[in-house]
Amino acid sequence: MLSLTALVGVLLLGVLPGLIVAAGLSLVLVIRLLSRPPVGTLGRDPATGVWGRLDRHPGAEPAPGVMVVRSDGPLFYANIVYVREWILATAAAEGSRTVVIDLSTTGDLGVETLDELAELADALEKRGVDLRLAAVLAPVHDALERSGLAARVAIAPTVDDAVSADGPRTPSPSRPSR
Repeated sequence: MLSLTALVGVLLLGVLPGLIVAAGLSLVLVIRLLSRPPVGTLGRDPATGVWGRLDRHPGAEPAPGVMVVRSDGPLFYANIVYVREWILATAAAEGSRTVVIDLSTTGDLGVETLDELAELADALEKRGVDLRLAAVLAPVHDALERSGLAARVAIAPTVDDAVSADGPRTPSPSRPSR
């Protein structure tokens, strides 16, 4: 679609103006995708034990009473409000007692994101819903520690650990080797 737009722009406006139009549309599409990333609930494949999006893996089974969520992109200031609202609405609709956020796609958290996660934890707590974080990378864990959120929210090394009734709380994730 974008290539077709560039072609039409070049044919109608000339080379440079047509490419500028295509570049501008590309930028708009990237901003739109980053600000509203695909977010979905996860289920566990009984055969392999792998967690995957329920809408993409029909054989996956959701954990009873637990809503496991993952954003298909990193969480940051431009999309965290959208993701927080999606989680609150979906958790209310499903009647979940526990929400697990798989943070494996997020390499770092900024101040705005940490504030919104704290607001999410507060909103869920008011509803009697437990918030847990899973698959937290070392830089994200460090940010959670600095913000004080790590003391309020359970952090587990894997989604399986977070889903289990007594998911272990980790003092810090293992540091990836470089």
